[in-house]
Amino acid sequence: MTYLAIDTTNSILNVVLRKEDKLYHFEKKMEKTEHSSSLMPAIESIINEANVEIKDIDYFAVNVGPGSFTGVRIGITIAKIYSSLE
Repeated sequence: MTYLAIDTTNSILNVVLRKEDKLYHFEKKMEKTEHSSSLMPAIESIINEANVEIKDIDYFAVNVGPGSFTGVRIGITIAKIYSSLE
């Protein structure tokens, strides 16, 4: 199973991909307003590092708080977009 987890609720952007027993992690401190422009490149970077395609991801997880409501919306929207790609 392959999992992609996203946390955009605070000033640290976190993206974690778990492929079988191996973890890939992206973490960067940034302004909350940067999450919308940084999340997709972070996801692309981590899936390339793990040699995974979006269609191979079985589960998407998004942190829904506490934290920035706008950050929650960004994380959910991007997870929804990626989960619908075939």
